[in-house]
Amino acid sequence: MIPKPTEDTITSLLVKELEKRNVKSQMFPTIKTPSGLRKPDIWCCNAGVYPVEAKFREADLINAIEKVQNEYLKWYDVLGIKGGFAILYPKKLSTPLRPDVVSELAYKLKFKLIAMFPPKDKRNFTVYEGTLPEIADILAEHILTPPEYVEPSPEYIIEALRKAAMYITTTLKYLSGKDFEAIFHGKDVFESILQYGERERPVEALRLASAYLLINQLLFYHVLSRHSPDRFPEIDTNKIKRPSDLNDYFKIVLGVNYRTIFSYDVASYIPPGFTEQVKLVINVIKGLAPEKIGGDLLGTIFHDLVPFDERKKFAAFYTNVLAAELLAWLSIEDAEAKVADFAVGSGGLLVAAYRRKRHL
Repeated sequence: MIPKPTEDTITSLLVKELEKRNVKSQMFPTIKTPSGLRKPDIWCCNAGVYPVEAKFREADLINAIEKVQNEYLKWYDVLGIKGGFAILYPKKLSTPLRPDVVSELAYKLKFKLIAMFPPKDKRNFTVYEGTLPEIADILAEHILTPPEYVEPSPEYIIEALRKAAMYITTTLKYLSGKDFEAIFHGKDVFESILQYGERERPVEALRLASAYLLINQLLFYHVLSRHSPDRFPEIDTNKIKRPSDLNDYFKIVLGVNYRTIFSYDVASYIPPGFTEQVKLVINVIKGLAPEKIGGDLLGTIFHDLVPFDERKKFAAFYTNVLAAELLAWLSIEDAEAKVADFAVGSGGLLVAAYRRKRHL
């Protein structure tokens, strides 16, 4: 357990640094929100409001992202919130230390800062690293003189989505090989494509594959709902009473197309007892705001989400993005050139060809 005095000491040091930079800050205030009373670690309020949540463990950052999104950014228009932050305090400071040692180390060690913003704000989800004064400078800039644009952090978005997939795997721990047969539309995927016999169902690998499939569905649906809210309503976690309720949203997409993504029903196989874990993942995706990222980067996130070692288990090999770009540049010399797409892969070569033709 993290010594409470240590956490309070670091938080108070950060507040002092913010106040030096003319940021109005409160430690552990009680805030009334539409969801009830909340106590953020820091509450910054100048031209707009910015809550700050702090964690010591890297594994807890995903919970901090969910908390900032679901308890604060969700009500940005009601509470006047312009953004929110999750901070990872240095691990070395999590051990019992004298206050003077904590104060000394806090100005030498690196902190990690995650910046999140409401949907209508053009600033992207992004990650910074720096010492306590450097983090205070970044916070002050965002709060006092908000930049119009912030570069996204696709690598961390992918990392966060992979952690979210781990949450989903725990919800699928009771599924059998027969259940996975049903999810993947029968035995063919095992016997014809993966070359597995009746008694060789790779249940653990299928569990993770199903988790990534649901993450992709949630990610894709979120982007659709942000770009076309009239056609695809945002997933309201307050209305999700059981994981299978997600299918009410996914069916809307199936009515349009995208069957290759949404025709697999993972959500119905998650027991109702794991509904909160599913809600957490939904809120994390909302906090990551992938819809703000340009098409090329968003495509990279979809492409790189599943780790290569997991792809190999299912013969899901993709052409490396850089290799695809090189092939396209070497082979396409004319914007009017015809490109054949045989629809047998992930579309990486087709996308690279499109980029090359657009460049020409």
